Amino acid sequence: MASTRKPFTPEEIEWTLCLARTWNAGRGGQCLRHRRDGSDFCAMHGAGDKWMVHGRVDGNVPEKKLREFEAATPARKRRRSETCEASAFL
Repeated sequence: MASTRKPFTPEEIEWTLCLARTWNAGRGGQCLRHRRDGSDFCAMHGAGDKWMVHGRVDGNVPEKKLREFEAATPARKRRRSETCEASAFL
């Protein structure tokens, strides 16, 4: 069965928390703050629509931020590979 999970989105969305996507070291994540009453977002992400930078965790990543996430992915994989190679000599 093909995965319908969106890239840079956590595997599980916690619907009681803020629905803003976060950077999370280039992996994408969900804000861990609680929502404000009557809002999908915490006070920080709801103020001035700051959630729009990374998008909603249940929606698409904005195009500009998607390119940044994608650019961070190879660098993260490269660092992990270098770490694995270095540990082989220990």
